[in-house]
Amino acid sequence: MTFVYSLILYLEDWIRYQQKSLAQLTYKLPHSVLWHSRSQNDITRPSSRTAYLDGIRGQAALGVAILHMTLGFFSAANHAYNGEEGKDYLFQMPFIRLSYTGQPTLFFFISGYVISSGTLKKIRSRSFGPLQLDLSSKLFRRGFRLCLPAVLATIPPMLFTYFNFFPSVVQFSEEMPHHEMHLPDPQPSLIEHVYAWLWSISPILWPFDWSIDPSMTTPWAYQLWTIPVEFRDSIFLLVLLTALARFTPPARLSLTTMVWASLLTFELWDISLFVAGAIFAEIDLIKQECNAILPAPLSPPKYSSHSSLVSDSTRSSCWNAFLWSVLIVSLWILSVPADNISGSYSFPILEAGAPLTYTSAEVFRFWDALGTVMLLGATTCLPVVQAFFSHPFWLYLGKISFSLYLTHTIVLKAVMYPLVPYALMITGWETDAGYSLGILTCGVVYLGISIWVAEMFHQHVEKPCAKLTVWIDQWLSTLGDDEKDIAIAKSNLKR
Repeated sequence: MTFVYSLILYLEDWIRYQQKSLAQLTYKLPHSVLWHSRSQNDITRPSSRTAYLDGIRGQAALGVAILHMTLGFFSAANHAYNGEEGKDYLFQMPFIRLSYTGQPTLFFFISGYVISSGTLKKIRSRSFGPLQLDLSSKLFRRGFRLCLPAVLATIPPMLFTYFNFFPSVVQFSEEMPHHEMHLPDPQPSLIEHVYAWLWSISPILWPFDWSIDPSMTTPWAYQLWTIPVEFRDSIFLLVLLTALARFTPPARLSLTTMVWASLLTFELWDISLFVAGAIFAEIDLIKQECNAILPAPLSPPKYSSHSSLVSDSTRSSCWNAFLWSVLIVSLWILSVPADNISGSYSFPILEAGAPLTYTSAEVFRFWDALGTVMLLGATTCLPVVQAFFSHPFWLYLGKISFSLYLTHTIVLKAVMYPLVPYALMITGWETDAGYSLGILTCGVVYLGISIWVAEMFHQHVEKPCAKLTVWIDQWLSTLGDDEKDIAIAKSNLKR
């Protein structure tokens, strides 16, 4: 117990140190980044109690960008450490692997939480009229909100390919490692090229394909496999909340938990994360209602016995130790490799403990989903971790996270891949140190440009798409109505 308590103190000190480091980094950020991350609306609007979820989403988007960079130049990145040749690198060790393994499971959980929060507020207040408008609006807007920016993000690589704007990847010697770009060949004419592009983006717009295969999506941006999955899972979650809206909170939570467990068991891990987000959203609403009803805790009376105070302190320490233990275990679980789990240190037990409904190639999906629920569940009760992810740097990344997710592969192909051979000519590639230094140097440039491109895409594409979606929703909901009905509809939508 002493070791656990010491580890907790060390982790809290480390997180506070990282907060100070991030504060110094934010101070040194370019003025344009600080200006956009601290706009007038952000300054005047109070920080949300769940702002840390935006920070976690920003960290997850950055992790995906790093993952796709890493996979291009370290073929063993999807393997865990086991001491064999090619699998004996330090970055393959548990916990360290988290520095480059992006977790789309975090996106799914947070999306489920955000989508269900407002809906559950109306359900708990029995406001079924506004609830119907809320569900109708969310179901209509969700497809536009996800698919429209995603489709627009595929236009630049489509045009770059046809006009040969992507720089070529040179290879100064046959021994030099390099990564070729895999893009469709340009068609003979621009019209044929655009037609082929339109045909290739169709999987993004069709959410009812239950296979989760990255190859099913457009070749212009392979990470967009999550877009139809998020659309489909959002529909499922809203339908589930509609079905359980009339039930009492205990019955609804019990049934939702049963649905979550069933989905996770039978290989529908993506939908289970949306449902888990809804479960935690309702638990948070219950906490808020309890805090609003119960009076503020009073200071202990003078005649309180010393033993009762010690008991409360011990109980609090044990609870914190439990939460930190769950957090540490969840991080270890999230370190599970995508390939060859049985051939790695410390992880074969996870392959043996997964449900039999999962194939050996998909076992890591089960543990990623379960680890995500454990991680975010513990985070909701750990103010120190929440404060770390509520830092303006993470919140800024959270604001542009969707744009960063959509556009980082464009920068990867246009900047990272062509730049690496020139960097390796300087650092060398014969040794691991020289090769890693060359990749790391190019990676810093790639991430910096990716964040800038994501900022531009967020300001000039994502935000206008969101406004257009709201306008279409309001226009169609008031088409043919008089001015009084239009005002009522707009107020209901805002509510």
